Amino acid sequence: MHGPSSHPRESEDHFTRFIADRITPVIKGELGVQGDPQVAVSPLHRRFVVPGVTGGA
Repeated sequence: MHGPSSHPRESEDHFTRFIADRITPVIKGELGVQGDPQVAVSPLHRRFVVPGVTGGA
C-alpha cells in the first residue's frame, strides 16, 4: 500500500503492522527494552496548522 488510505481501519491495521514489524524489533533488540510497546490509535479530535506552514495534508 502506498500513499494515504481512504479507509481508517486499513490505516490502523497498516500502522499496527509497522509497529510490530519495524519498531518493536528495534525497541527490544537494539535498545534492550523488556516487554512489548503498548500502542493505541485514537481518532483525531482537532488539527491546528499555523498559517504559513506547508507540508500538512
